[in-house]
Amino acid sequence: ELMGGTTGSITLIVPPHFDTAATRFAKLEHEHQRLSNEHECANSNNELLKKEVDRMSAENDRFKANNDKLESEVNRLGGEVDKLAGENEKFAANNAKLEANVNR
Repeated sequence: ELMGGTTGSITLIVPPHFDTAATRFAKLEHEHQRLSNEHECANSNNELLKKEVDRMSAENDRFKANNDKLESEVNRLGGEVDKLAGENEKFAANNAKLEANVNR
């Protein structure tokens, strides 16, 4: 027997660098299985990450739409404030005239 073991009363010792093809094949098969399992885990993680990215993208789109609405509202209110400030200046000028007339 060449793979190590007992033949009658003689035990053959096979040093590691004399691994048989079958032993090397078994080791490679084991490594292949380990890498396959690792690959499956990575694929699962990628799927989860992709779902999370999609969810966050959708959320981001909602935020953007909301921000656009808020921005247009801010612009509208800015115009309103400018209009009121203009009216306020007219009132102030009018008040100054009235006050001058009253003091005469």
